[in-house]
Amino acid sequence: MRRFVMLVLAVFVSSGAAGQAPCPSRLYVSGFFSTVHVFDACTGAFVRDLDGHAHLDGAMAVRLGPDRRIYAVSEETATILRYRNDTLAWDGAYVNTPPGSGPTGLAFDAVGNAWVAAFDQDNIRRYAPDGTAIDVPVTRACTASMALPPFFSPVCVGDRYYIDAGAAQARALLPHALRAAGRTTEARTSLRELADVALYPHQSLATLAEWSWLDGDHDAALAEMAEAIMSAPDHRRGRLRTRRAEWLLARGETAQARSELERAVVEDPGYARSREVLDRVSVAACEFTRS
Repeated sequence: MRRFVMLVLAVFVSSGAAGQAPCPSRLYVSGFFSTVHVFDACTGAFVRDLDGHAHLDGAMAVRLGPDRRIYAVSEETATILRYRNDTLAWDGAYVNTPPGSGPTGLAFDAVGNAWVAAFDQDNIRRYAPDGTAIDVPVTRACTASMALPPFFSPVCVGDRYYIDAGAAQARALLPHALRAAGRTTEARTSLRELADVALYPHQSLATLAEWSWLDGDHDAALAEMAEAIMSAPDHRRGRLRTRRAEWLLARGETAQARSELERAVVEDPGYARSREVLDRVSVAACEFTRS
C-alpha cells in the first residue's frame, strides 16, 4: 500500500525503578515509511526507535496489551508484533494475519481478545490471547449486526469502509463539526452516543453540559455536569466540580457552590483553581457578614 500514514498514540506504562525511568509514560509515534518512534511523554525527548524493518515494516497502530506488553501492527508484513514493556525489546510475533490483508487497526476487548482491522481486505478478525483466530472475518455486510468494540466504528467513504485506529478520532470530531454547521440537535445526539460507548464518558458529558450552558439551558447544564462528575475517575472529578460550582455561583446558589468546591479540593488537591474559587467565595462571605 503506497500511502503515508502517521499515528500518534500515548501508551501509559509502568515505569519500573524510579531512578531509571522517572516519567511514567512513553509516547509512540508510528511512521508508515519509517518505524515506531519512542519519546519521553513528560519531556518530549526522543528515546529510541522501537524496531527496524527486519521486524516492523509499515508501522501502524500501537497498543498496550492486557499482559502489559507493547503490541505494534506491521502492515507490510501482515503481522502483530510484541515488545517488552520494560526494555522495549522485541518479544516475537503475536499474530500472522493472512498475506495481503493490510492490517492497520488493533484493539483489545475486556477479555483480552485482539480485534485486528485489515485495510486491504475490508474486514476485521478476532484473535484469542494466545494468537488463535476466533472468528471468520467480519466484513462490511455483517458489521451492522455484530457487536464490535466502540473504537472500531466504521467510517464509510463511497462504497468502501475503513476500520482502523483513526476511526475513534474521526467519530469524536463529528459532534463538533455538526454544531459548527448549526445542526445542534444532531450534534447533541452524536455526542451522547459517544458518551454511551466510552469507558470514561465524562469528557463527552462535560462538553454536552458546556453546550447547554452556552445555549442558555442552565438547568440541563447543571444536570449534565453532575452526570459527568459521577462518570469520571476520582482524580478528574475536581475540575468538573469546580466548573459546576462556577455555574452555581453565577445563579447565586452560593451554598451549593461551596459544597462542590470543598469536595473538589479533596478529590483533586493538585487542581489550583478549585482552591482559588473557594477562597473567593469565603472572602465574599466574610465581607457580607461584616457589612
